[in-house]
Amino acid sequence: MSARLLLILSLGLILTGYAGLPAQAEGAGKFIVHLPQKLVGSVAGFVVGTPIAMVRCTKRELIKETKEAHTLGGVRPKVLSYATSAFFGIPSGAMSGVWYGVIDGTADGWVNSGDKPFSKATFSLDKLTF
Repeated sequence: MSARLLLILSLGLILTGYAGLPAQAEGAGKFIVHLPQKLVGSVAGFVVGTPIAMVRCTKRELIKETKEAHTLGGVRPKVLSYATSAFFGIPSGAMSGVWYGVIDGTADGWVNSGDKPFSKATFSLDKLTF
């Protein structure tokens, strides 16, 4: 019982203590007030935005890796080489796309959840962060 009461009192003091801060510390008070909004927005952005970012990054990386495997050594070979370059480009593009998608989805969820927590950018539907 006393631990609950102590927790409630300390949270109340923390939240109301920022109301009397001087003008220099306005950023800290604003951060504390917007922290729950940012946390909820970033979790929603992570849950919804990460799979979207994974698909978008996988598409981008598949194209990039296949072209890199096709132009290996700076020489552009014939059309038959597209089939062999896809053999190497598709697995490496899929793996790197998934990893970049996890990073982009997490970053988009956290970075864009401050001002507009449920915007397109939070859900990785806008331009990706990385």
